[in-house]
Amino acid sequence: IHFSVDPLVEWIDVIMTKDPLGRTNNFLGKKKVNGAQHTIPRNLIFKPLYDKIDQIALKNFKSYIIMDVWTNINLNNGFNIKHTHVGADIAGCIYLKVPENSGDIEFDGGERITPVVGDCFWWDASIPHWVHKNETSDARYSIAFNIKEI
Repeated sequence: IHFSVDPLVEWIDVIMTKDPLGRTNNFLGKKKVNGAQHTIPRNLIFKPLYDKIDQIALKNFKSYIIMDVWTNINLNNGFNIKHTHVGADIAGCIYLKVPENSGDIEFDGGERITPVVGDCFWWDASIPHWVHKNETSDARYSIAFNIKEI
């Protein structure tokens, strides 16, 4: 499934104006430093996004639930600490706005990826990973998700 990232970027731009701090981070139990996270509703505007996540889940499981879908905004100097996605079977990320030098994703074992707009990656949720510091003045936008087999 191919979809335009433009409506998602526009939505994040608006939500960052209305709610720049976002929700409490599920892993840390507090607001994200130098960035924000927002839950993404399952509604018509996001149907192509949820269709893509469903496609990923169907490749891996006969029966599943999408546990959570959220924005991951890294402002200047924003990063994500080393973590796993406890309770999920698959974690993933779709990249919407990726300025140069805005932070690679790295996994235990040494795999380091410099994403580009439109990339979608998913992995075993138990694999530790982190995102390097955004060294630009531009925000980096991605959408993360968790899937669990039922």
